[in-house]
Formats: sequence, structure tokens, C-alpha cells
Amino acid sequence: MPTSSAAEITYNRQQQMAIEHPAAPLMIIAGPGTGKTATIVGRAVHLIRDGRHTPDQILALTFTEKAAGELKQRIGRLLGNPAAGATLNATTFHAFCYQTVLEFRPEYRSRRLMSRGDAWFIMREQFGGLDMLRSEVFRRDPSKAIDSFTRFFSGLRDELIAVDDFPRLLEQSRIALAANDTEDWEESFRQLEDHCRVFPLFQQWKAAEGLIDYGDMIESCWQLITDDPQVLRKLQGRYRTIIVDEFQDNNHALNLLVDLLSGSRRSVTVVGDEDQCIYSFRGASHHNFDDFRDRYGANANYREIVLDQNYRSTQPILDLAENAISLNTGRTGKQLRSVSGTGTRPELVIGSREQQLNWLVERLGDVQKRRLPLGDNAILVRTHRQAETVVTALERHGIPTQYLKVDFFRVPAIRSMLSWCAAVAGGAGAGIGLYRLLSQAGQGPGQREYGWALDELDPGSEQSPNTMPLARISPNVQRLVTAIQQLREQAAERSAAELVRAILIATRMYGPHLRSGFHGDRVAVANLNYFTQLAEGFSFQHSENSLERFVRYMAVLREARTVEGVPPHTAPRADAVVVHNIHQAKGLEFPHVYIPLLQSGVFPVNYRRPAAMDTPPRHWRSWQPLKEISAKEAYYEEEVRIFFVGLTRTEQTLTLLAPAKRQSPLIKNISKELYEVTKVLQTTETEMQDTHQELLVELRADLSRELLAGRFEQARSIVDAMSQVTEHGKGLTPDWDTLPLGRRLRDRLEGTPPIQMPRDQVLHLSAGGIDTYESCPLMYRFSKIDRIPGLTENRPALALGKAVHEVLEMYHQPGGARRSVTELLEERWRPGEFTYPQEADQHYKDAMAMLTTYAGVHPADGPPVAAVEYRFQFPLGDTIITGRIDRIDIDSDGRIRLVDYKTGKTPQTPSAARRDMQLGLYSLYVEQAAEVELAGHRLGRLPDEVTYYYLRSDEPEVTISYQPGELLGHQDRITAVVEGIRRGDFPAATSDAPCRYCDYRELVCPKWEDEG
Repeated sequence: MPTSSAAEITYNRQQQMAIEHPAAPLMIIAGPGTGKTATIVGRAVHLIRDGRHTPDQILALTFTEKAAGELKQRIGRLLGNPAAGATLNATTFHAFCYQTVLEFRPEYRSRRLMSRGDAWFIMREQFGGLDMLRSEVFRRDPSKAIDSFTRFFSGLRDELIAVDDFPRLLEQSRIALAANDTEDWEESFRQLEDHCRVFPLFQQWKAAEGLIDYGDMIESCWQLITDDPQVLRKLQGRYRTIIVDEFQDNNHALNLLVDLLSGSRRSVTVVGDEDQCIYSFRGASHHNFDDFRDRYGANANYREIVLDQNYRSTQPILDLAENAISLNTGRTGKQLRSVSGTGTRPELVIGSREQQLNWLVERLGDVQKRRLPLGDNAILVRTHRQAETVVTALERHGIPTQYLKVDFFRVPAIRSMLSWCAAVAGGAGAGIGLYRLLSQAGQGPGQREYGWALDELDPGSEQSPNTMPLARISPNVQRLVTAIQQLREQAAERSAAELVRAILIATRMYGPHLRSGFHGDRVAVANLNYFTQLAEGFSFQHSENSLERFVRYMAVLREARTVEGVPPHTAPRADAVVVHNIHQAKGLEFPHVYIPLLQSGVFPVNYRRPAAMDTPPRHWRSWQPLKEISAKEAYYEEEVRIFFVGLTRTEQTLTLLAPAKRQSPLIKNISKELYEVTKVLQTTETEMQDTHQELLVELRADLSRELLAGRFEQARSIVDAMSQVTEHGKGLTPDWDTLPLGRRLRDRLEGTPPIQMPRDQVLHLSAGGIDTYESCPLMYRFSKIDRIPGLTENRPALALGKAVHEVLEMYHQPGGARRSVTELLEERWRPGEFTYPQEADQHYKDAMAMLTTYAGVHPADGPPVAAVEYRFQFPLGDTIITGRIDRIDIDSDGRIRLVDYKTGKTPQTPSAARRDMQLGLYSLYVEQAAEVELAGHRLGRLPDEVTYYYLRSDEPEVTISYQPGELLGHQDRITAVVEGIRRGDFPAATSDAPCRYCDYRELVCPKWEDEG
């Protein structure tokens, strides 16, 4: 908006009306770029200047502390008195509640604020005692239960639902769920009951630890002002006017509290926009606007003002944005009018994912060549993973980016600290952590030394691969083991925070990062500081604050995904392309905006029905939307609002990028008259790059970062490094030791000698080993060659599968005594293999249900069983193939059927089973085992049928038959795996699928480590 002086602003008609409205209910619906902050600042100044308010009599509730600080500063500037602005009561909703409770209930000062990660940890520690849980989903999967609990409990406080209301609400839910008569209504009701049972316990656990969470701030403040009329009157007298910013991002509890605090004056101003409500996962609701109308609409001075004069974008951009969101329900209609007038129409670029990325590289590369400001360009995406994809594509071509997301648990220094903590504390992950530390000590795989170190730290451990004489152990390894032993001696007497500091001192971990000062080093220092803070916070908050418990705490934080890394300081408007997900970009604006990857299922992200009930049902809320829509419809309407926020961040140009096929419905729903279409017909083929070329690309990206940060000494070092890499590519031998980056370059270009298996050494392979190598060769190396002990924590699915297989082995034992599956399961069940008793109990019930269903269809003496759990091995070239077949049936006609039991939930398709290595190896064995006789019949030919039997499925059998010669493809795959192993070829997986349950992912896998 035009400024007439340093202290005065010229407002448009709607803004002026809002500013001058009397101290009465006012709802300002402010579209994007319409000057909402200037309007509420002007309103506060007007109320102060008319003499009826002092700054401290205005309560301004904002979404962030940053917004509160900005409000105070701007009001102080307009008043010409910064001190007056500083006395304004501007704060976040949660902070207001907390400070109010502390003022009137001093005993709360001893309570310490906890995070959602802390809530996860407390419930993880207490979960074993929740024997009252009735939900099968919760009992079977503690992680799913805890995630659901934390979200549900937050929703209870957002809606101010009292524990005393639980019985009434549960009965309403039981009736409503039963009336719907869905297949799983009883499970849904059991989950609701479990939420209501656990919530009071959760409150007790926090109180015992002296902790309070954000939800408690709201609930405690509400109880305070409703239970103590004197406190309420005091607060009502203190705050003569209340202003609520970003109204759409607040929750129902705020509405109730503000309503009480406003008293008889009803001087409440709210400002926001339903179309920008994108934080429902935090309790935000765009129905706040309907609620405000219901509460204050009857007031004689009530007014609703729409700000629709946009000072940011051109009219074509606003027209497209309005068209994109027009189909959403429950919104206040408005037509944004641009002050900037006409401009170019938004552009739609059509191409594949690769084409879109290449187009962005070319477009922004042209901006760079023309020396135009790169910082004027922003690429906005839906998810952080997409942002990482875009950043990688740009930086590989030397285009600097600003992307301030740091994955805390992928920072190398943090992984090293976690490895030290695990090695010192012992227990799960200690062996993996030790492997990482040995690798950093310059040992590479060091199989023999690794075995010696394991044995020294845990004498007699069965996991120690092997030992060797002390004289042959390198000094580095000896020093490392000694350091760990010395730290272990201190563990019993010192807190986690003290031991973390001791590790930092013993390892001098800060030193190299402080000396080098490159971008990755700055990331390391910032996050090591944060790691120390986490350890100190843990030690302060928890009475039992051992290092071993802290290791569990950090594992829970990683599981809960509640910790964000700390980015190093960057210039606020550096000359680099800004890359954000749209949630990060809310409140920001850029001259040029690009929104790529607009593909169906990508943006909008596909709706997934929650695996567990993690929010209070709608009828538990004291408000109801005017039009009831389904959860799926509500989800997609929020995706549209996220898109709308992205569209309205731009000032001059807007470019959308989408594929020709499976195009996002967000694009399809926009009138084609509102944008220009550019078809991308081809893309530049990406040439294969050798290691030198890849390294030069990475170094160019590093150079851009250092120049961006003004780190010219580090930039010169990178230029020198690029020169040395080029020399090495020409066959020269650089002096790596003279470079700050020398070790990194040498390791990348020369590396450690590959682990090559001699041709005369017998290689034993099973179907599992082959599958592991095909999905991730590096995982195979860690587990089969380096023999790193995996995590020792229990795996419920494996324990379940093991017990079921043992029962079926005994049940079908040829010539054995016929015993019931119930009796056999009771004998074979091992509850000690589960972490929590609820898990053991529920998985026992799952196993019993599978087995009794199976026995009802297949009597023990029904199938012509020739062998069970049949172990085999056979040579294939210079490799021995091993395995075990669950069941071999051979009928009187000599027909052979192989059966493998599966306890997973989703059956494979027959075509997938045909490609499966396990069934292929079984069949290869039977085909070549001509000398083997079973049940009076010789093998030596292809089995007639091979079956996967899915014990949980209503249609359990997936049966295939191989044709002669068809297994040659399996043999070729085995040969490729054998050759790769013998060459020492162990790259990380190209997809993320095998990483999900990988023990090595978090501490030693380079794929999951960010170099900075």
C-alpha cells in the first residue's frame, strides 16, 4: 500500500472501515495480499489514539511469536513511540494461556513444558502397563497406538472436551457407529474407549514427571477462568479489546476463551481467511468464521468486512486462484481485485517429471546468465521430499538454492553422536554404532577388528563375528575401544547430558568442523548444539536420565518425526532460488513463483483413511459445520486451500508444471481460459557421468553455497578442490593432504579396496540373501559380509511367523501324533519375544485365529504330506544354494506340490509369485534333485504346483506352475547376484522401499546421510 510518510499509511475504503469500527465485534475476512496486518495495526493504533484504550489494554493473539513481535514494532512505529508498542499484550494463544495460569496458579511454575516427542516417549515407557486396551489395532501395533493417542489427546484439549463428558459421548458414539453398521464399527468403538481410558493416565504420567504440554496450557487456562469468577473479572477488566490474527489457523478452544474474556463489551476483532486454512492437523478450522457469526452476529454493532483489494499479485493470477478454490464449500465468496492491474497470464508447462525439472533448470539457468536476481524466484511444492528433488536438480547444474530444511537424523555429526551414545550405553544399536565409529577410525569394514572390538566391549557375546590377537589390532581401534570402555565406567554415575558432553570432549568432535567452516561443517555445529540441548532438556525433565534411557528417547523422537534440524544462518534475501513446501511459504511473497509436479496422487496427496481413530468424532465437538461433508471431502478441500496459498504467493508471474497424463485435478478444475499452455516435447538426455564428473557437480553446488554465505575462504578451497579433481581425471596424482577437502575427495575417487570374494571360496546363498542383494546390495554387505549385529529389539511379525510355522510343521508331521493347533500353539508360543504384553497377547490371538481357520479347512491327515520344513542345498555353478520348504505334498500319482505359508495380510498376484525368487529356488531344487526320494517317489522334475498360502486371507492360495525352461531367468538373476558379490559391488538401494525396516539405515547407511 502507498505510504504517505514514515508514520502514516494511506488505507483503502474497506481497511478504513475496519480500522474505525467501534470497540465491538468485527470480523475482517482478508484475502491474500490485502494488507491484513496493516489493517489490524491501524485498528490498534486507532483504538489507542481515540483515548479509550492504552496499549496494555489490547490483547493481540497471533499464530507465532515472530508475528507478535512484528505487531508490537509496527504499532510502536505508527504511534511514534516504540515503548508504547512494547506494552501491547501481543502473544501466541498457547503462550497467553500459559502465562495466565502461571500468574494465578504459581504452583505451575514447577511444571516443565514438554513436546509431542516427549509425549511419545512417556507413552512408550508406560505402554507395557496398558493391559486394559481393547482395540486389536492398538494392541497389535504400539507405534500406531501412540501416534493416535497423541493426536487424539491434542484434539480433546483443542475442543475443551472434559473427562466427565466421556461416558455420555461414548454412548452417543456407540449408537452412531452401530447404526452405520460398517464392518469394523466395533473396532472403531474400542479405539474410542481406549482413548478415554488412557487419557487420564497420560495426565497422571505427566504430573508425576512434573511436565505440562501445550494442550494442558489451554485446558488449565479454561478451568482457571471458568472455576474462579474473580480471575475472570480481573482479566476482563485488564483487556478491553481482543484482536485475533490468522483466525483460520486457531481452534475452537480459542473461540470459547475469547468469548469469555470479552465479557459484556464484546470488543473482539478477528482477521483471517477461510481460503488459507491449511493447518487442520494442528486443530485449525475454517469453521471458526461460522462460529464467530453465531456468537456475535446478534450484537447491534457487529460488522463483517471483506478485504479484497490485493496489493501483491496481478489480476490474471488472482482470477486463476479464485477459480481454483471456487468449488470449496463453507467459504465467504470474494473477488480479489488487483492494484497492480493486468499482467501476463499464468503459464502451464506440460511434461514428464524429468522434463519439468529440466525446464526449471533451463529457465532459472537463463535467469542466472542474464544476471537477474535469483532470489526473486521461488519454487513451491507440496512435500519436503519433492523440495529435495528440486534442490538436487538445480544444484547439480550450479544453480544455488535456499532450502532451509535440515533432516536432523541424517546429519553425519548427529549420526556419529548417536553411534557414540549407543556404543557407550550398550543395548540395541550398539553394534551398528560401533561399526560406524570403526569406519571413521579409518578401518573400513575391518571384519576381524570389528569382531575383536565387539568381543572386548561385550565379552562372550554370540554376536562377535571373530577375534584376533591384540598385536594385530590397529592403534586406532584400540584407542576407540578404550575410550568407549572409559565412558562406560562413568555411565552409572552421570546423567545423559553429562555423558554427551564427555563424549564431545573425548572425541573433539567440534574441532574439525570449526576449523573447516564449510556449509556441512556449519550444519554440523548448529545441530551438535541442538543435540546437546536435547540431552540437557532430557536430563532436566526426567528423574531417570541415564544415557541408556536417552538413547531410547532419541529413537522415539526419530520414530515420532517431531525433531527438525537446525539450518545454518543464511542471508535473509540471498541471491539464490527459494525452494519451499507451501506450508513454509505461507505469509511470504515472491516476484516469480513456480509450482511443479502437479500430478494426481502427488498434489493433491492421495487421501488415506486413518489406520486408527486419531481425532475426536465430529459429534463430540460443540460446534457443527453448516454443511456436513465426509472426511475425504474435507481432506481434498484442504488440499485445494494449500494450492490456493501457493498460487497467491506470487507478485508478477506464475508457472504451473504438470504431466500430460495423470494430471492433478487441481489443474483440471481450472478454466483453460485462465492460463497459457506450453507443451514440452522433449527433454535433454542425461548423460552418464563418471565419478569425477559427479564430484565436480557436487563441488559446484558447494561453491554456490559458500559464495551465498559470503564464505570466500571456503569458496577458494572448493575451487582448488575442483582443480585437483580435474587433475585426477587426467591421470595425475594430486597431493590430497594439502587440501581441506582432501580426505573426502580421495575417499570418493580412490576409495577403499572393494571386498572381493576369492573364486575358490564357496558362497552360500538363500532366497532371502538373493532378495536382499537384489533390493539393496549394501544391506547384504552389512548383514552377510560385515556381519554387523542388527537391532536386538523384538520384531513381532517375525515372532508370529516363526510360531505359526512351527505349529504347522508339527501339525502336518508325516507319521506324527495328530494334535490340535491350539495345543501346539500353546507349546510353541514365546511371549518373551515381544516388547509389550499387549503385543504378545494380540499376536497370540491372531495366530490362533489363523491356525484354527486353517485347521478347519485342512485336517492334519488331509493333504498327502511327504515332508515339512524340508531343508535342502544344491550347487549352482560355484555357489551353494540353500533353503527350507515349508511343505512338500506328493499324491499317489506322484504329483508334486510345494507349499509356503505366509502370515502377511496382502497376497501376491500370480504374476508376482511367478517372479518370486523363493518359489523359483524351491522349484530349481526339486527339478535337479533326481536322486532324492520322498513318499516313494523320486524328485528330479519341475513341481506340478507351487503355492503361497496366505493364512490371513479369505482366498489364501496363490498357485502357479512353471513351464520347462522358465526358471532360466531365475538362474540368470542368481548368476548376476553371485557376480556382484564376488566383485565387491555393494551400492545402496536405488528406491526407498527396502529401507523401511532396515537396521542399518539410521547410523551407517550413506544413502540416509546428508553431507550438507
